[in-house]
Amino acid sequence: MIQEFEINVVQNLDMKSLRIEELKHQFHNFIVEPIALMKKRKLLYKKAFLARCQNLKLAETEVDLLGNQVEELLHLLKNIYIILDQNSTILSCHFQVFDILKLIKDELVGEVVCVSSS
Repeated sequence: MIQEFEINVVQNLDMKSLRIEELKHQFHNFIVEPIALMKKRKLLYKKAFLARCQNLKLAETEVDLLGNQVEELLHLLKNIYIILDQNSTILSCHFQVFDILKLIKDELVGEVVCVSSS
């Protein structure tokens, strides 16, 4: 009688133990692995986001530098226009100077219109 009880208890424990192992395996497959995958994806997206932010900051810096260069070139162009305009009577024998003056003036006037409409 006691032996039968021991055998039943051992069999019950074995079945319960197998069930627990099966549940652990299911828990790992259905909970732990997806969470690990989500964490990995989160890290990947975070790295991509940070890289994009860094690229945007770099692009913003480049745009600022290019804007500064454009402003400097426009200032230089204005100075050239002023000097050519002041000396236009001396350079009147060279008809190309008047064409250049007109082109520069048109560009400067166009720039003023673009800046004021911005």
